[in-house]
Amino acid sequence: SCINLGGCGSKEVQLSATAVIAPPECTIVGAIDTAICAGSVSGIYTGPDGMDAYEWSISPEGQGVSLSSTTGQSVTVSSTADAIPGAYTITLVTTKGSQTSVEDCSANLYIVYPPAVQDATVPLCYSEQAEAYIQLSTYDEKVRTDLSDISIEWFTSPERTTLIDQFGYLTVGDHTFYAIVTRNSTGCTAPAALTVSILANPVCPEATITKPSNWFTADGSIALIGHPIEGYIYTWDDPSGQTTATATGLNPFLD
Repeated sequence: SCINLGGCGSKEVQLSATAVIAPPECTIVGAIDTAICAGSVSGIYTGPDGMDAYEWSISPEGQGVSLSSTTGQSVTVSSTADAIPGAYTITLVTTKGSQTSVEDCSANLYIVYPPAVQDATVPLCYSEQAEAYIQLSTYDEKVRTDLSDISIEWFTSPERTTLIDQFGYLTVGDHTFYAIVTRNSTGCTAPAALTVSILANPVCPEATITKPSNWFTADGSIALIGHPIEGYIYTWDDPSGQTTATATGLNPFLD
């Protein structure tokens, strides 16, 4: 521009203005406002292209939830099996040149627990398999007490690849079946195992019989040879209903 110097001529002056640089954009795309099960990894969160730097953070911290990176354009969130359930906020600040983003740039992530389960063992007499196959769903409550909002699938091996829904005519011994327990509302799953312990049907053992000394004295006895054995229950059909491996005080003439 030209400045009039009041009779002394004029002078050309060049004016310049400092350019105003807008803060860089900040947007997060990807797995926004999602929920993951404790012990799993989230989808990918991605910041805008073309930034010089990215600074990610998650809040609250130190509760079993962590970011895969704090400086990359894209991150995932990992959670441990014992992560604290609830809402977490993922925040991004971007830098372009000397400017940092000022707008709110965050996403919510919710950690939810898988269903609580327990491994279980159930005894079953060999003869109880004789009439029909046994449905594994009969034992659902052994691995998960509260079955509301729950689905359970049973498998033949720890790899959980081959489904099974019933069994029968198992040999004497332990047989383990493997379950995946799913909470329907969240899709979270937990593994469980059920061991069916097939027990041999008891064989009536030989016995040593001591006759009463006379018709009028209750001093007879019957002792099962090789008994007692742990796990066996003894029930005698005598007036006192004895429950030991040896019944004493017997006299059939006085009963």
